[in-house]
Amino acid sequence: MPVALMVGTRKGAFIVTSKDRAKWDIVGPSYLGHVANHVVLDPRDGRTILIASRGGHLGPTVYRSTDAGAS
Repeated sequence: MPVALMVGTRKGAFIVTSKDRAKWDIVGPSYLGHVANHVVLDPRDGRTILIASRGGHLGPTVYRSTDAGAS
């Protein structure tokens, strides 16, 4: 069963995937150089990634990506 793990770090967001849970692949970082406090897959469509961040002068912000974090 395939699995995807969304990871938020101080250095950006990562997606860790596995088809067999024995070999893992890492995609990222997305949102490089910024703190990604939370990273989740939107359950409404199953393809939009939401990143919650609180950085600098913008304050709390939610970013979204429909291309696996490429933009």
